[in-house]
Amino acid sequence: MQRLTSLAPVTQQVSKQALNRLVQHAAPEAEDLIRQAYGSEDFHEGVNAFVAKRKPLWKGR
Repeated sequence: MQRLTSLAPVTQQVSKQALNRLVQHAAPEAEDLIRQAYGSEDFHEGVNAFVAKRKPLWKGR
């Protein structure tokens, strides 16, 4: 459980939505989810933290 709480909130939200769509449809549209995840502040924070070799500070945005 602690590992899940340390992950990026936006990525977790998008992943859950994508899984729900897979359950409902064989080949769901996902461009909106990709834009939401990769366009988020958390995505950019994750990249910056990786490059700086530090832990990311997730904001859920």
